[in-house]
Amino acid sequence: MRRVLVLVVSVLGTAALFAGCRDPGLQSSDGRIAFTPPELDLGSTWQGLSLEKTVRVTNLGRSPVTLEWTAPDAPFELVRTPDRLDGGQEREVTIRFHAGEPGRASAMVRVRTNAGNEASLRVQAQSDAIPECPTPQSCHTITFDVTQGRCVETPVADGTACDPHSVCVTDATCQKGICVGNAVVCDDGNACTLNVCDPVAGCQFPPAPPCPGDGECQVGVCDPQTGCGLTAAPDGTVCGSVSCDAAQVCISGACVTRDPPDGFVCAEASPCQSEGVCQGSACVRAPQTPLAVDWDFSANGTPDGGVAEQLHDMVVEPSGAVSLFGFFETPRLRANTAEALELSTLPRRCIAWNGGLACADFGPSATVASLAFDGTVRWTFNLATARPDVAADNDNVFMARVAAMGSDRLLAVYETYPKDSPPGTLCRRFYLVALDSQGAMVWMQQPVDPLLSQCNHPHPYGVVADGAGDVYLAFSASFANPNAAIPLAPQMPTLLMSWSHNGQFRWARTETLLGGELGVADGRLYAEWDSVPRDTATGDPIIPLEQQRGPLGRAVATHQLYVTSPARGGSMTENINAFDLNGNPRWSFTLSGNDMFLTRELQLVRWQSRPDRPTREAVLTFARRNDTDQLIALNVSDGTELWSCPVDLGEVPQTIAVADGSFAVMSGAQTCGACDPPYAGSSAHFWHFLAPGLSLSDAPWPGTFGGPLHDHLEKAVPVLPPATPN
Repeated sequence: MRRVLVLVVSVLGTAALFAGCRDPGLQSSDGRIAFTPPELDLGSTWQGLSLEKTVRVTNLGRSPVTLEWTAPDAPFELVRTPDRLDGGQEREVTIRFHAGEPGRASAMVRVRTNAGNEASLRVQAQSDAIPECPTPQSCHTITFDVTQGRCVETPVADGTACDPHSVCVTDATCQKGICVGNAVVCDDGNACTLNVCDPVAGCQFPPAPPCPGDGECQVGVCDPQTGCGLTAAPDGTVCGSVSCDAAQVCISGACVTRDPPDGFVCAEASPCQSEGVCQGSACVRAPQTPLAVDWDFSANGTPDGGVAEQLHDMVVEPSGAVSLFGFFETPRLRANTAEALELSTLPRRCIAWNGGLACADFGPSATVASLAFDGTVRWTFNLATARPDVAADNDNVFMARVAAMGSDRLLAVYETYPKDSPPGTLCRRFYLVALDSQGAMVWMQQPVDPLLSQCNHPHPYGVVADGAGDVYLAFSASFANPNAAIPLAPQMPTLLMSWSHNGQFRWARTETLLGGELGVADGRLYAEWDSVPRDTATGDPIIPLEQQRGPLGRAVATHQLYVTSPARGGSMTENINAFDLNGNPRWSFTLSGNDMFLTRELQLVRWQSRPDRPTREAVLTFARRNDTDQLIALNVSDGTELWSCPVDLGEVPQTIAVADGSFAVMSGAQTCGACDPPYAGSSAHFWHFLAPGLSLSDAPWPGTFGGPLHDHLEKAVPVLPPATPN
């Protein structure tokens, strides 16, 4: 019995010994496994792409196990899995997600050991739909780049057929991202018409400008077969000085001096005065009468308490119809006619284009619209809608300017607040968008320059296009607190920039100038506060800097010379000066005594006192003489005064626009006219006068904004060569 007892005790003691010596941290040998982390989110990727991530699987036991894996449901798959784990071993498992239908997906990954233990892992991921990219500009393709996470625009291969958006171009193909082709040749075989191609209407053959004479007794004539020639002027045509004792007149094509008979016209008629005729030695003439008002409208309310309207701009059609506009004010179309109407949609500003109007911010911000003069909307274009990428990069998209580039192109200048800008930001971005005659985008460019990156409210104070459709802009900063001040007032310096008709960047120059309006004619760029014109090909001044003169003001230009505005250096000067296209002085017209010019605006017109009298090119402006406001016409060739007429408005005249046989005047605006938009916030007074014999000029730059139509476009009329006598 004693020996048995010892054995039992021994066995129990040994068991107790082993039980007491076990390390509580030792793994079991039951083959359990686990995933770390217990759930896996692979994140998100674009539709059609894949994502991979790894987790760890661990054998929690001491004994080795083999693993049997169950693949997850699509769109997940197992890429790399271990098939065996030693006791305590940890291995990586790679899981891949194939992004299919947009949305969130999830699945379970399962594994089983040879000991019958199981573990599972929940996986999930997001498939994002690839955004639709906007319509690209001509000769470009635009696709979504998943690596950049944005739409990327690239030129198509050279030689790809393209739409030139013009019936005047055939066989068009893309070359370096630009649509180019062969020009259509128009020729009607008539030397007395112009052979021109309108990008919308095709070949056109309007009458050519009058053939030039020799300035004395040979007048220009045109033969359809041979073109311009000279023939003797009618006998009695004045060719020099005239008095009722001796007059230089044409006889048989020669200029001779004769004693004129009674009844001889010794002074041509003007819009406000009849002809003077000789009676003995005296030139007898009825006195002047003030120009008669045909129609007027005051936007400042009526005497019976009408509501004021902030109208401060006008577009005058060749027929004399006057349309009135303001900065987000109800437009009055053809206000002086029986077809007058008010638009219900408020635009930021409008110009005339393609026989109708082009209006900026027409209704919704960032919308440009083409309208007929009866208010019918032809089409609209919204940059924020057409280019969501632009809208996504900016907090606000709206329009700064609009200008014609031709009948086939309209330039819309867009302004934006950069993304996440603070309230009241003075930071700006700009986008230039060229639209065709149907409102389709042809090209888009973003001007980039250190001046534009400064947060001082840069603004395009000038925009213009030449006859080839190349565009020019003048950017400068605006004065303090411009967000609360309309119109905007420009500062220095000015950034002058140019792009081609097809959207290619040409040049940029920063100059110590105030921002202002631009004019262009015959390869010369006229910046309002510049001293001399610049070469449109390079932006360089046409004469050396040391020879530059005072500011050009709002100059006008013929094919032979340019005429500077009387408003220069911030105040009205007492003279108007003309220069040839190389900057050499041609003539100067000076007021006397206390007389003064009244407006910074000039207009080039054609004047013919009666059908049998010669037509003269003239410069119109307003001046105050002897306390009387007058409309003055100067002969553009030599600066002599053709006539002057009293104008009784009771207010200072500020702008003038000419039609065929009439003209319109704006007066009474209360805000800055050298700002942008000019006179914004004002309630002006508008007037219409009949003036038979007055007509639109064929000059390339007849006035500010490109003339009465405000289209900011050079009038591209060919210059006819001088002819020899027949």
